[in-house]
Amino acid sequence: MASGVDLTDKLSKLRGMMTLHQPSVDYYIISNQDAHGSPLVGESEKRLQWISGFSSLRGVAVVSQQAAHIFVEASDLAQAEAELSLEDWFVIPIEASIGLDARHVWHDQAVFLKSLAVVNKSKLVPVYQNLVDVIWEDKPQRGEEVVSVHPIEVPDNGSGPNQLHFP
Repeated sequence: MASGVDLTDKLSKLRGMMTLHQPSVDYYIISNQDAHGSPLVGESEKRLQWISGFSSLRGVAVVSQQAAHIFVEASDLAQAEAELSLEDWFVIPIEASIGLDARHVWHDQAVFLKSLAVVNKSKLVPVYQNLVDVIWEDKPQRGEEVVSVHPIEVPDNGSGPNQLHFP
């Protein structure tokens, strides 16, 4: 991690700017690339390095109000773990397999996750038995609540079924 630099303060300031932006920004993507896609960039283009301390040019970060994730090449994993404050940043290797129970992910969430996975050469892997349910030893039984039937006038939001379909 860079010495003498308060990287947590930089994340806080970025999150403040995300809130002030109109409309407000929920997620902000940061890389070390310039507008021309050059393989080598000047110091003024190393935004990811400035905010995180990670010096490789091959990382991409996604910052939200709650967390900061950085996607790195497998060859840069040790460097990322050495340079980043692991209290502030979650390191995710590119080309990872990301498992999910598609029955419990809304359609718009699945589209977002799939786009992140594609960008990072990762893949979403369907998990057909929810892994949390497997380890939840004292899980309450499903309730016998009454199902509410809504009138046909309730508008469809157009998103279709809230499930991700895998090819």
